[in-house]
Amino acid sequence: IAPALSSSPTSIASNFSATTKIHVNSPGYKVLDKHAPSFSMARIARDYPWHNTSLGPIESWPQSLVSIVDTVMACRFPICFYAGPESVLVYNDAYVPICGDRHPASFGLPCSVGWQEIWPNLEPLFKDVLTNGASIFIGDGLLPMTRNGYVEETYFHYNLSPVHNEAGEISGIFDPCFETTMNVIGQRRLRSLREINLADVVQIDSDDDDERIQNKGDGGDDSDDDDAIIKDKDGPGHMHVQLTAERVATSVCKVFENNLYEFPFAMLYIYREEGSLFELAGTTNISSDHPAVAASILLSPAAAASNRSKSANSSDDDLNDDDDDEKGRRAFRWPIDEAVTHGQMIIVHHLDKKTDPLPGGPWPLPTVTAAVIPIMQASDDQNKSLGVLIVGINQRREFDSRYRDFL
Repeated sequence: IAPALSSSPTSIASNFSATTKIHVNSPGYKVLDKHAPSFSMARIARDYPWHNTSLGPIESWPQSLVSIVDTVMACRFPICFYAGPESVLVYNDAYVPICGDRHPASFGLPCSVGWQEIWPNLEPLFKDVLTNGASIFIGDGLLPMTRNGYVEETYFHYNLSPVHNEAGEISGIFDPCFETTMNVIGQRRLRSLREINLADVVQIDSDDDDERIQNKGDGGDDSDDDDAIIKDKDGPGHMHVQLTAERVATSVCKVFENNLYEFPFAMLYIYREEGSLFELAGTTNISSDHPAVAASILLSPAAAASNRSKSANSSDDDLNDDDDDEKGRRAFRWPIDEAVTHGQMIIVHHLDKKTDPLPGGPWPLPTVTAAVIPIMQASDDQNKSLGVLIVGINQRREFDSRYRDFL
């Protein structure tokens, strides 16, 4: 049962959680308010040269237009009102962060110009609202915006509703919106981490201690199964099956296939100490014929010595020279020596200038940045790399601390 609310601001605030922010006394400036501060969108809207737009001078606006703009400016929730047949952008203070560096230039422009890159997504929706009077809600809708200097993968909850003038005609679109980008991406990354954690060990129940365990993908031939699994009894009728590194690599690469946003392409290498090299164990969304994909990568002597014992003080040899392979393609050596020697992720930039175009995952452009990540096994006396993961970085997201921590 909802608590009874008093009319006083103090009593109202006391009825809500301490984490709820309430702006009881915050003024709601109107578009024609001469006292609106210069930084507010109400002041910007009042001083805007509307006579250069299809809306005409602000003094000539009908009361219905003034009223809806006043409502938008007074609201503390992000709202954009698309006014008139050209869907001119009129937004409030809370909407400004959504615009990023497009503000204030986008204010007062037709949506097809102010949000040019997402107009193909919005145009059919706007047409339905303006023509048919439809009210449309989109949940976690993808809108590839350019607002921070690059095309950015963003997601929004937004609702498009028709606004009517005095004559009952549709005169614009009311759009309250809420950005859900980090929620969508966070859930996507968490799902991948959960799937990866489940990829290395599977558990089965068995009533027969000597039951053969087959891989469903090997056509029923279990001749190699004893080499492919390690059986660890845990009481009668119960058995854990630990996959070998090769099968783990295959399983992990399948997980990557389910999230090409975070893993546009991937290569997973396993270290063979007897040969001081990394062997390719699995790939995601990239052909093994690509010049950036090597079947094996030989470590430099210094890096190999460092990978045997991290107590060894050795420097990295420069073996990262690019060259053309026998087919004339741009071959490329990844900085695995450096990653293994230092036990740290290495970010490789400008891949478009170093090798043939790399898959972009769900995006139409090639990936130009990748991470080389050593897979470390820590122990008391050494910190050894058991493998290396090379993964493309989503070009539609900033590689910030959250992205780095995820990898």
